[in-house]
Amino acid sequence: MHLQTLNFEDNNLRGAIPSEIGQLSRLQELKLNSNQISGNIPTEISNLTELTSLELQQNRLTGSIPSHVLACKKLSMINVEGNQLSGTIPTNFEHMQVLKESKYS
Repeated sequence: MHLQTLNFEDNNLRGAIPSEIGQLSRLQELKLNSNQISGNIPTEISNLTELTSLELQQNRLTGSIPSHVLACKKLSMINVEGNQLSGTIPTNFEHMQVLKESKYS
């Protein structure tokens, strides 16, 4: 059996998203919203090629929205609002075929 959904929303999690997240290659939904997660969005997210939903809103993430998220070709929803992210939204996001909903503010 392979993990398809990881839901730790509103669990008072602290610290950074571990790079080992990239080992969950069959993960489809990652819900870490409403915690106190800090640091950058790890590059290993790009290993999650089956990912359809990325919910990281209402945390303390910093840095920019990484362009390596584009490797997640099946991603249809990304929500990173309510963080301390800076920079611009990667321009290549507009070319993602299945992206239906995105929240960045």
